[in-house]
Amino acid sequence: SVVLALYILHRRVSSSIQAGVISLRKRRLNLLRPYTEIPEKSESDYLCYLEEGNEEKREKAEEEIISATAALTQEELRIECEALDRLIEQGQMLLDNEQDRKFQQLKLLVNTIRTEHPEDKIIIFTEFTDTLKFLERELTKDNFLITKITGGLSPEEKKQNAIIFEKRADILLGTEAAGEGLNLQFANIAINYELPWNPNRLEQRIGRVYRYRQKKEVYIYNFKTAFPIDEAVLRKILEKMENIRAIYGSNTIDVIGSMISEKEILEIFRISQGKGSAVDKVDELFKEKLNVFKDIEQYLIKDSFNLVNVTSLTPNIDRCINNFDIERFFLTWAENSISVDVQPAEKESGQFNIRIPCTTTPVEALCTDRESQKYDDIV
Repeated sequence: SVVLALYILHRRVSSSIQAGVISLRKRRLNLLRPYTEIPEKSESDYLCYLEEGNEEKREKAEEEIISATAALTQEELRIECEALDRLIEQGQMLLDNEQDRKFQQLKLLVNTIRTEHPEDKIIIFTEFTDTLKFLERELTKDNFLITKITGGLSPEEKKQNAIIFEKRADILLGTEAAGEGLNLQFANIAINYELPWNPNRLEQRIGRVYRYRQKKEVYIYNFKTAFPIDEAVLRKILEKMENIRAIYGSNTIDVIGSMISEKEILEIFRISQGKGSAVDKVDELFKEKLNVFKDIEQYLIKDSFNLVNVTSLTPNIDRCINNFDIERFFLTWAENSISVDVQPAEKESGQFNIRIPCTTTPVEALCTDRESQKYDDIV
């Protein structure tokens, strides 16, 4: 749990100074509480919530986990608290003096976009609610009209905020839940305020704007931290993704990304804190997943997919693939198929009208009307 606590703090400080200061304060407060125990299942629960995209439970678990410490004596605890005090003071000073350079760069970027492309819609992604609240407060000061979509909102609230974004707002602030089940392709600019190490989560973010029948040119902006480990790991992950995409195609990287679990990402971070090479671990992980993908390919027969056999290769297939992955996979296939026409349903998010042309050979298993030899529209 100590390594996981360090991982969470690292991710939150990488996200924003605001999120970092809040987390360090919570850690210091919890360290001074007597009889603070971290449940044994905290790590497994946290990783489960992360995989499922349950933001509320994930953040609650984070508050428990960041209390983990390696301090064994009162003196060691005192030294750690003093170090936390110095970090909190430095972070708060930067916030008070408006010296958050990362946010200053973001503000410069969105103001440039507003000047040069005033009609374009911007989605800013962040993993953490504390960062989202900070961005909402500061961007509002610059007279941006902001709306947001987070995991804590109901489906109806998300839908209403998406409508506000399309009709009125300049910027949508979103966590990983942003756009899930919603049609946001009227937006064409995505900004990752921090980059997730999991490649599938990064692909899903991009997929919110780079979708089937997107008519505008799409722009993706990524903010990276100055931490050497982030730079090295992210560079290697992006390099591996582009290499696989160039050789095997985009669908392959979608499948491989879906196979990588948050537990495996945590293991990369764990190795980076020791004597091992996190970059070598990334190489090893992608090689392993690519071999699994090649095994899966033997079950792809004339565009059919045998999930029973695939399950024997990867037991966690049910947790690897979600509705968004299925939708993206299908729409990518439809976009590359000249004979298939797909249109979003007018008032139903996540639904599509699919028109499949006449076939020259009757297929009893698929055609309900063998006389007309054509398929019905599928909604």
